[in-house]
Amino acid sequence: MPDSKKLTQYQSFWIVSGIFFYFSLRIPAFLFAHYFDMQQNIPVAKAIISVYNYSEIIPYLLFIKAMTCKTEE
Repeated sequence: MPDSKKLTQYQSFWIVSGIFFYFSLRIPAFLFAHYFDMQQNIPVAKAIISVYNYSEIIPYLLFIKAMTCKTEE
């Protein structure tokens, strides 16, 4: 049986996690914003996009974590 390694030590784990988190927030945010925009409720649509813009920080932090990971081979 091969030696098991921690998944969090791999750069690819953090990059994939960042991409997954980004799209899991992006798709619902834009769907809801588009819905409220069609309902002529522009302030709510702008608020949803504003909250989404602040939540983009988390994927960038995960990408930074990936770049600082070192894997021993």
